[in-house]
Amino acid sequence: MPEFGGASTLSYAQIFNHTAQYVDIETIGQSTGLKDKNGTEIYVGDIITIIDDEEKDTGFGWNEEVILHNGAFMAGDDNLLVNVNFRSVIANNIHEIKFR
Repeated sequence: MPEFGGASTLSYAQIFNHTAQYVDIETIGQSTGLKDKNGTEIYVGDIITIIDDEEKDTGFGWNEEVILHNGAFMAGDDNLLVNVNFRSVIANNIHEIKFR
């Protein structure tokens, strides 16, 4: 565990019972306040699979990254998240994707 010292590093640590726990700042996500169709909270950086009515029976859809763009939560560049969250499921997030 890394050592913490100085005021600037406090933003990287969670103080609990007078001990510091390391928090990887690259894995912190902002909640959108919305949930997918399974009731799981959606965060910026999540990869969601959007399922249209035509694809409902197959369970297939297309993937989009949840982003914050000009003050709006978006699924990719074209979809407001509030318009698709009820017909989407979280597939992954940008922090867990392993590129080979």
